Amino acid sequence: MADDRHRPHRNVPNDEYLYVLACGVVIPLRWLDRYGWRPLSSNERQATYLFYRELGRRMNITGIPASLDELQEWFDAYDREHLVPNDDAAAVERATRMLMLARVPRLLAPLGDALVSAMYDARLRMAMKVPAPAWPIRAGLHLSLKIRARILRHLGRPRTVPRFADGIVTKTYPDGYDINDLGPAS
Repeated sequence: MADDRHRPHRNVPNDEYLYVLACGVVIPLRWLDRYGWRPLSSNERQATYLFYRELGRRMNITGIPASLDELQEWFDAYDREHLVPNDDAAAVERATRMLMLARVPRLLAPLGDALVSAMYDARLRMAMKVPAPAWPIRAGLHLSLKIRARILRHLGRPRTVPRFADGIVTKTYPDGYDINDLGPAS
């Protein structure tokens, strides 16, 4: 079971913690497989799995599958069985959607809801009670992301300075912050 510091709701089963952990591995890897500017190396895929496995171990999450392939199989089986319509999850989705819509460029704002919905697969849309957008929206988003990947692959230049070298500027931290300065005082 997860460590008490990570368990404000004591009735959350270990499998739910494991599912959230698996989401951090499986979903980004699949997204990058589909829309990344280059294929991930086997070392990158394995490093992602090992990082999250260690994170889960430190949180005392039990039953973490022994390999990335096993984790993906477990994730898919859990998803098929448990990803069902749920009012509470739909409420969280609506709040998350509002955050995502705030980042949609003005030109695309009228299509914002449909674009967010197009990022979801059919099973997630069903569970979140989100209607499927029209097929041209889904196809257009897919095509745009594929084109973006090709442009980055052939015309993009590697960063010469890490993305957050000068700190991270957000609405909450308008002067930026260094990630090393966050967290409880030692």
